[in-house]
Amino acid sequence: MSARYLKCKNCSNTCANHFKFCPNCGQPIKEDLTIGVLFYNTISNYFSFDARFFKSFLPLLLKPGHIAGEFVKGKRMLYLHPAQYYLFVSLIFFFLFSFKTKELNQSFENAIQEGYQKKESIILQDSTNTTTFVQTQKVETENAQDELSFNDDEDDKKETVAFLLRLKVLDSMIATNSSEDEIFKKLNFSTTSNPLLKRIRSQLLKLYKQKASGLLQYFFDMIPIAFFLMLPVFALFFKLFYWRKGTYAHHLVFSFYYFSFLFLVFNFELTFNYFFTLPNWMEILLVFSTFFYLVIGIMKFYEQRLFTSLFKSGLILFFFSLFVIPLTVGIMIATSLILY
Repeated sequence: MSARYLKCKNCSNTCANHFKFCPNCGQPIKEDLTIGVLFYNTISNYFSFDARFFKSFLPLLLKPGHIAGEFVKGKRMLYLHPAQYYLFVSLIFFFLFSFKTKELNQSFENAIQEGYQKKESIILQDSTNTTTFVQTQKVETENAQDELSFNDDEDDKKETVAFLLRLKVLDSMIATNSSEDEIFKKLNFSTTSNPLLKRIRSQLLKLYKQKASGLLQYFFDMIPIAFFLMLPVFALFFKLFYWRKGTYAHHLVFSFYYFSFLFLVFNFELTFNYFFTLPNWMEILLVFSTFFYLVIGIMKFYEQRLFTSLFKSGLILFFFSLFVIPLTVGIMIATSLILY
């Protein structure tokens, strides 16, 4: 009985009908396109969401440093690739975190709105007193749009008066659609040719006009990029502390898996807090778990003693928290303001 042959729909290669997969391209021979197949292929192609994910989950969670060590030794098909694991768990986190950012943005904008309302009421309430005080100090002014200047040695009262009148000037000029140059000139800002300084001034004025609406979202949008950029810096610290223990790529593998563990913890915390409120002791326990996970991971991956691992992990986290994190947050704030 002669064997029947089928043609692969992907590459047109001919193969026997008992083949489940095309020997040329690997696509299933008999696979109807369904919703399940469509989404499974999408997830598996972009995130390798297959058996390796589940094989990697418990070892990553319960055996710090184990998967990184196995991957470096050459077992790279047994567990999910470190970059793919990081991408997958971080994507879940930022999806969950997006719901939280809506609440934070709303709270932030409500607070800004309340601040603007208080500012308006203060200006209105103090308008008469401010004018009287200015006259007694012989400040030459005819209306709220006149320029004010006080010496550095004058008291806080004069500074408050100047600030209130500057706000009145600014509000009135914004209401009349005055240009930026007119506003800065009226407020007695010195001209500058520095493009960065001009940009910052323009953005601050825009921030005031729009009452900081959307500013916090710009900051949140940069968090994924910040984490991804901090990760290789984190690996660089390990290279400096363990410069004889493999190449930089080895330390990068360890960092990818450690950051993946961090995102697993974040995902647990966010998911749990959607339904309940984590008690303070559990929050503290989660924070300490990330530190002890790092210590044990260093012991296993770098084959170090407990005291040495504890000492070096403490130093790495200390310098990373002292320099890298504040610098990253500062850059994120500055970038948010510039791009606002």
